[in-house]
Amino acid sequence: MTEDDPRWRKVREFFIWLDASKDALANEDVLTTEEFLQRFSDYEAALEDIAGDVSVSSAERSAAQSILDDMAADARMHTADAAQALAEVAADEDVDDHDRRNARGFLKWLDDRLHAEGSDISRWISAPTERPQ
Repeated sequence: MTEDDPRWRKVREFFIWLDASKDALANEDVLTTEEFLQRFSDYEAALEDIAGDVSVSSAERSAAQSILDDMAADARMHTADAAQALAEVAADEDVDDHDRRNARGFLKWLDDRLHAEGSDISRWISAPTERPQ
């Protein structure tokens, strides 16, 4: 992998930052969690850019795509847990309205994605819920 490619530097920097921030993330530090989401998004975007860039070697494109494929497989493995957690937050009246709205928004996004792929979110949520609005 090209050492001077800023996209690979972004990938490496994510893991360096993640290792340095693991204690704060484990304690669910909100600012660190928001920073994690931004850094993860940048990391994923860098990998997607490399995977689709025909000007880099096929080995680099393949390596980036392999990482993306592994991430997608991990995400699919945890979809049920994420859907259940979002449904619980969205329904919990003790949770801040802003956070409940965000949970409903993410739940709707997940529901829309699953419907587009021919699946149904209801099989993963144990509590009876309406389709998110």
